[in-house]
Amino acid sequence: TRLVSGSGYTTAMIWDIDTTEMLFTLIGHEADVWTVVYSSDGTKIATGSTDCTVKLWNAMTGDILHSLDDHSAHVMHAAFSPDGSLVASCADSNGIIWNSETGDKVSELQGHTGAIWCMRFSNAGDRIITGSEDHTGRVWDVQSGDELVTLREHTSPVWSVSFSPDDKEVASGSYDCTVVTCDSFSGDRHHVFLDQRNPSAIDTVSYSNKGEFLATGSAKGPVTLWNARSGDLMAE
Repeated sequence: TRLVSGSGYTTAMIWDIDTTEMLFTLIGHEADVWTVVYSSDGTKIATGSTDCTVKLWNAMTGDILHSLDDHSAHVMHAAFSPDGSLVASCADSNGIIWNSETGDKVSELQGHTGAIWCMRFSNAGDRIITGSEDHTGRVWDVQSGDELVTLREHTSPVWSVSFSPDDKEVASGSYDCTVVTCDSFSGDRHHVFLDQRNPSAIDTVSYSNKGEFLATGSAKGPVTLWNARSGDLMAE
């Protein structure tokens, strides 16, 4: 019933979906707000800014709960774990996992050699996958920050990543126009998806709820539907 938006004016705003009324403003950042996200239960909001901080807010009142200041670069992305207990943020090539209740740092994700462009928690919330300018996808343990799997499947930056609903597989989409699915534990490749008729950089990838299909969105505009099991192109 509510929408959060971030802006170049250092603020984020909360809106009523039905009336389009602006309800209140989140004030506290000192530079552009580049990423905003609600927790799954709607009680918290995380914002990331070019002031190198992440802030956690009470979504109902707009009060700041925690200001997370350990990044040394612009915060590009933030994401809550499925149960909302953790928040992940990334700035340049480093990621940090935080406890959303206390604001304490849980772990750091260090290993990429280029900017992290995307990340996604597993559905169980125990792992996270990141995609980077360094052409790799990496799967991490969220509690320890250990790198569990390195996926070297692309020849260009990785712009979108996703876990399958059962967390056994991961998909990564890249500027090289391909989507690759791999075993999320071993890193073994399952399929390479490439639209031969209309190749285009892949901006986003998502599994269907039961994991049978993959949908991909590309820089040229089409959304393409694939059979995730066979790798066959189904529709564009």
